[in-house]
Amino acid sequence: MIPGIECWDCGDKDGPFVHVWRHTYLCERCQADALAILDGLKDMNDGGRK
Repeated sequence: MIPGIECWDCGDKDGPFVHVWRHTYLCERCQADALAILDGLKDMNDGGRK
């Protein structure tokens, strides 16, 4: 645990954390969720085709 750091999305204070931008951190679970959402958006931009 790193004092003063928490997940920007869920508020988890135990980590492990991934540094996202400046003073923003995500726990690994929230990072995986965010990446899955971004993959879905990318698929939508491609017309849903893979």
